[in-house]
Amino acid sequence: MKKRILPILLVLVMLLSLLPAQVFAASYTFDPNATIFTQNYTTETPRPNNLGDYFTVTSTPLSTADKTTTWNTGNNGTSVAVFNKDGSKLYEDTHAILTFTFKKNCNFWFKHLFSISSGSPYSYAELRLNGTAIAKGTSSDKLASPYNVDVKAGDIFEIDFYSEEDFMTPCAMTLKNIRCTDPVSSDVTVTFDANGGEGTMAAQTLTEGKGTLTANAFTKEGFRFAGWALSAAGEKVYDDGAAVELTADTTLYALWEAEQASLSVHFDGNGYQEAIPDAAIDEDGHVALPTLDSAKFPAGQKYYDWYIVLADGTLGDRVTASYDLSAYRESGVTLKAQWYSRSYIICYHARTVDSGVTGSMEDQRAPFDQKIQLSACTLMREGYTFAGWSTSASIYGKVEYADGAELLREWSDGEWDDWEEDYVDGSEDGEHFDLYACWTKDMSDAEAAAREKLEAAKTLLSKNYQPNFKTDKNLLTMAQARLTAGNIEGVTVAMKSAVTKKDLFTDARASIDLDGTLHYKWNDNGTTSSTNLYCDAALILTCDGYTDEVESATVIIGLDEDRALEALRVQGRRIVIPQELNDSTTLASVPHYMVKEGVDENDVDYNSSNDLHLWAEVTWQSSNTSVIGIGSNTTKLYAPYTVKVSRPKTDTSVTLTAALTYSGRDDLKVYFTYTVTVKGTQKAIEYQEGLELWLSGGTQDPYGALYVPATGAKIDVNNVTTDIHFPTTSDMRSVFADNYGADFDGKYTPILITSSNESVVESLEANAARAWVYRPLPGQEDAKVTLTVKILSRPSGSGKDYDNMQVLASKEIQITVPAMSQTEIDAAAAFMKKVCTEDVYWEGIRKANTARDNVTGDLWSFMEIVPDGDGYKFLRASAESQWLGVKVDDIDGWYNSEQYRCFRSSVPSVVAHEKLSVTKPQYNTHVKIDSVLTYVEYGKYYEKFSSDPAYAQFKQFYKQPVSTVVTVIGTTGIEDPSVEDITITVNVTGSTFAPAFADLTAATYTCKSNAYQTAWDALESVLTSNSYTYTGSGNYVTGVTDPAGCRLYAGDPAHGEWSGWMYTVNGKMPMLDATTYATLDKYLLQANDRIDFYYVNCPTESGDHDWTENTAKRQEPTCTADGSAFYSCSTCGGTKTENLPATGHQYGEPAWTWIGYESASATFTCANDASHEETVAAAVTSAVTKEPTCTEDGLRTYTASVTFGEKNYTDTKTEGIKATGEHVWDNGVVTTEPTCTAKGVKTYTCTKCSATKTEELNALGHNYETKRTEPTCEKDGKEEEVCSRCGDVRFSRVLPATGHSYRWDPRTRRTVCENCGKILDEGGNTRPIIPANPGKTDKNFPFTDVSKNDGCYDAVDYLYSKGIMNGTSSTKFSPNGELTRAMVVTILYRAQGEPAVHTSSSFKDVAAGCYYTEAVEWAAANNIVKGFTDGTFKPDKSVTREQLAAFLSRFAQYNDAKIIEADGQLSTDAVVSGWARKNVEWAVAEGILTSVQARNAVQNATRAEVAMAIYTYLTKIAK
Repeated sequence: MKKRILPILLVLVMLLSLLPAQVFAASYTFDPNATIFTQNYTTETPRPNNLGDYFTVTSTPLSTADKTTTWNTGNNGTSVAVFNKDGSKLYEDTHAILTFTFKKNCNFWFKHLFSISSGSPYSYAELRLNGTAIAKGTSSDKLASPYNVDVKAGDIFEIDFYSEEDFMTPCAMTLKNIRCTDPVSSDVTVTFDANGGEGTMAAQTLTEGKGTLTANAFTKEGFRFAGWALSAAGEKVYDDGAAVELTADTTLYALWEAEQASLSVHFDGNGYQEAIPDAAIDEDGHVALPTLDSAKFPAGQKYYDWYIVLADGTLGDRVTASYDLSAYRESGVTLKAQWYSRSYIICYHARTVDSGVTGSMEDQRAPFDQKIQLSACTLMREGYTFAGWSTSASIYGKVEYADGAELLREWSDGEWDDWEEDYVDGSEDGEHFDLYACWTKDMSDAEAAAREKLEAAKTLLSKNYQPNFKTDKNLLTMAQARLTAGNIEGVTVAMKSAVTKKDLFTDARASIDLDGTLHYKWNDNGTTSSTNLYCDAALILTCDGYTDEVESATVIIGLDEDRALEALRVQGRRIVIPQELNDSTTLASVPHYMVKEGVDENDVDYNSSNDLHLWAEVTWQSSNTSVIGIGSNTTKLYAPYTVKVSRPKTDTSVTLTAALTYSGRDDLKVYFTYTVTVKGTQKAIEYQEGLELWLSGGTQDPYGALYVPATGAKIDVNNVTTDIHFPTTSDMRSVFADNYGADFDGKYTPILITSSNESVVESLEANAARAWVYRPLPGQEDAKVTLTVKILSRPSGSGKDYDNMQVLASKEIQITVPAMSQTEIDAAAAFMKKVCTEDVYWEGIRKANTARDNVTGDLWSFMEIVPDGDGYKFLRASAESQWLGVKVDDIDGWYNSEQYRCFRSSVPSVVAHEKLSVTKPQYNTHVKIDSVLTYVEYGKYYEKFSSDPAYAQFKQFYKQPVSTVVTVIGTTGIEDPSVEDITITVNVTGSTFAPAFADLTAATYTCKSNAYQTAWDALESVLTSNSYTYTGSGNYVTGVTDPAGCRLYAGDPAHGEWSGWMYTVNGKMPMLDATTYATLDKYLLQANDRIDFYYVNCPTESGDHDWTENTAKRQEPTCTADGSAFYSCSTCGGTKTENLPATGHQYGEPAWTWIGYESASATFTCANDASHEETVAAAVTSAVTKEPTCTEDGLRTYTASVTFGEKNYTDTKTEGIKATGEHVWDNGVVTTEPTCTAKGVKTYTCTKCSATKTEELNALGHNYETKRTEPTCEKDGKEEEVCSRCGDVRFSRVLPATGHSYRWDPRTRRTVCENCGKILDEGGNTRPIIPANPGKTDKNFPFTDVSKNDGCYDAVDYLYSKGIMNGTSSTKFSPNGELTRAMVVTILYRAQGEPAVHTSSSFKDVAAGCYYTEAVEWAAANNIVKGFTDGTFKPDKSVTREQLAAFLSRFAQYNDAKIIEADGQLSTDAVVSGWARKNVEWAVAEGILTSVQARNAVQNATRAEVAMAIYTYLTKIAK
């Protein structure tokens, strides 16, 4: 790099040295005396220090991250120093830019000194003004000469410093001198002279003589303004609006040129230094554009284009020599030159790949940094539409510019590319910018829509694919999903060909099948890296028959994860870990990487990968690292992990987990676990043994560790008189540590002690140690109790479902608990009475105070009072407390008070709760201190059995109140002068329940307000002073006797078990706290209190029971039996029973039970008693409630019905009926015949579901035919043109009657008319016979389903033409159809000439008025038909061949034809009825039926067979 840049720098230096000083210098010589300030940051002091008024300085370090380049900007930001990061190291590529931004116009003079301490020649500094380089220097050319530069406010001056060389010491570049002066100011005035024109223009002031002339405002009729001159007759020196630079005041004169009507194009040179003559538009609409002299171009400009000046003064189209200006012949046009200094040439091309492009386009010159409009495209391509321009000549080039689009290309300077280490070319003046025409093929709307979809699909599907192994199995599926997500419908995707990609270094492959199936990367013959393979897939897209291709879509295919995981599993199965370790050396290591198959592990070089599978890394975890620790081996790169085995005291199972991870894919892991038993140094844990050691305490006594809580004496299990203290879980932990070297945690292996008799010994909570023992009462037998001690397994560490926990060890202890004696209870009661006095209580708390009424220091609390010989002693520390004597118990309600627990003070501000510390008040203060005392050994009985009257005597041991009132001497030593006497009113009422009792009303009691007297003090005083006596105490008064001896007491049988005395204060029961009622001796009196002491049946405020139903005992009434409700008083416990009447049955809606669909029953359940059920079998009916169609399922509904209790109930169940499938349409029936003028309708019916659809039939149009009715002998005929369909008559004429033509008939021996068959005889009677004139008919043959090649054609043609037999429609004869018996008789009747009928039908199924009625009557009268034995004719029954033969045989006899005998005409296997055999044989002999037809004479005759039979008879026999 250094070699390349050196020549470039040398060239730059040479060029700089050749440039004249004017390139850099201003237009004046710097005057040092005009200096505003001079600043040399290395040697001088600023004078004055106002640099910031002229410019600001910023620095931009551009070095790489591991370098530090800083500017040290001195006092005012201009001294420049560049330092490396650390002088002790080599660094290169020091690069930074110093930027001056000027605030004012000024002249900037600098002297630039440049040096680098290392003297590197490969460093330089470039100086730029507003982005343009004005100087560049190197260490050999330091630009020491001063340079002057004119700068304006907003100008930017940059110093770009760069050093390529390594250096050790700091390099520095210093800007020695910076001087600024105020700009030289000389304003110039420009005066404008109209020079014969009209109008006014104000004078213009140009700062420093520079500016742009004011636009001309003068006018002169018949002339146009040509520019400005320095004299009235002078030549033009400035164009309108020209940029000028004047040194003195100047007058400019307008120049005028006569307008020429024939010259319609005026050229505005826009700064061109010479007037340009106008020009004319030629006959083609073009103008000869002038060629301008480059010497007269505006300063600094090199190129120009001509643009039309629009009416509003703005510029319009660019004009070239071929531009059509015809529209401006009359109005004229001004073309204005647009100048630019640098330009490029736009060249318009047709792509070589596009055939059939015609035409060409002129190049277009365009300026850099200006928007221009592209020339309109004039190229043509047959069958294509121009789409726009691309910069690529390739067929894949995309449209980048629309036709006539705007284009802006910015000038780019070349620059050094550090990454490429080369110079990057910038823009060049006059360079070509090539554009290539793009085309869109002309196509139909359908193709365009399809192509649009294909193009959108192509864009979407050309993007890279990165299939996910878990979810993506097919590339085509992925492609189709993209189309769906992109809302592109109707496009299908296929693979153009299958694709296979092979890894460069291994045999790993990935492929895509022709059906899109993805095969992820894998190497069946070796290692497969986790890197992706890039497959290029070609896709064929199809939409509505049109196709396109995605030539290359990159599919990034990753690892076959299933095979990778299986490969990991294969390697993992090779790992062998011993299941048991008896020493610490057997398992010395575990693999880090797997050794390749067949390689001896002793020969492996773990610094090389040759012998190892590095694609599978193994990591390890140990469940107990203190036993088996997995270390590392840093001595070799791929060495196994070291293993440290530390044998525990006992056998320990450790789980080792190996995780095999596929290299490069942390998400691909398989795990193998190995359970290793490390044999311990100590024996295994024996829980049973441990339990027994725990109970024995290591002694010979199996229960040596059980002791008395109070004394610590060992428990005698045969004589347990106190609570039992078991050893703790800490003791068990010591047992396990000493004997098994293991820890014992009661959280996971709790110890549970249970009792066989909870009333004697209570079971313990898990891990508890003290068992509470309750001895039997005096007179009861000693109790035998079994205590069971268990060690349980609780793996979760929580839960209390002990019954379902695994028992690890168990031990039963048989103990004997002797009964108490009354003597010891009495002795305990005496001790309780002794200590539960105010004096003893005072003694316990007085501390150093000598008298209750003279407390001057702290009091103190105690915990327990225990016997001491014949006396007692106080225990104050928990360590000495035995918890068997009389303890200070919790005061009821203490928890909610949050102030006291065992010692309560009435004035806690003077005597504190609990600690009883004393704070001296101002005045002597009376304080009541109270507690409750419980004899622990005996009070526990009352606490447990308080509801059992047998334990009533133990109440004296439980929470007995004790108190004392002390006087705390105040600082004044006197009583509080504000203390007053207070008066209390006391009422005693017993007459509510015992009228004989004498009530005491409005008795009064007076005391001091600070005496802390209680309600008991008041009541006791009032009772005593009024001759009432009482039993009990202030805690509870058990009875009161009035002066007359009437006694009311608690539990008086006359008033109930829970009767007794209660009291209220001011109408309410007083509370100590939120939950605790105050007894008489706890409530402190206040002024004007009213105490009501009254006898009640129940201890409530009202005295009435508060009944609460015991719902557990409730006996609900049933439908047939009464019930009972049991109540107890929530206060006193009294009970009562209430009868609940039977409810009777109440049946509601039934529950239905279905068995399949055909059977159901209804079960009625009584709402009052669910055991009362009635089940009734239901009647089930079904109906199709929704018919199935070919496309919709149907529904069958089953309804079950029962009647119960005179009410009907129903239930339904539905069953689906499958849809019949797709519609199967029949041949259709014309439901509305089309007419000549109206359309018809054909209806098709689905043969499966009866659904219908219709088809419109076109109107037939008239079909006129010539219809001729031949004249007869006696009647006129007619000829007319009649529409064969609708009967419309277009033409008609009469044909006269022909008259008779008689002849003799030798067969009948009668004279007969040849034309009509009329018989001429003596009597004049006539009888018509069948006409016998076969041959060509006169009637057009209409039937399309009978052709001339058909055997029945002549017969059908003859009968139809004679009006004897018609078709099934106007165009159909239906030869294969059948005829009814009535139809055949009607045909014969017509053949006979429809003679008159004078009889009525003898057949009961032939009604009058039918089309066949007269025919059947005629045939029956003449014995042609006989009917059936049941008297019916069965007119609608199809005629059989044998019936047809019988009809014709009798018809022939009717017409006097001879019936020949024809025996032997039928084959032996012919099927014919006996009655018809003769007739069928005759028909076969006469040719009326064929022998084949006669073989099955009972078969129905077809219409063709009937026609041929009658035709044969009429034309051969009757003739």
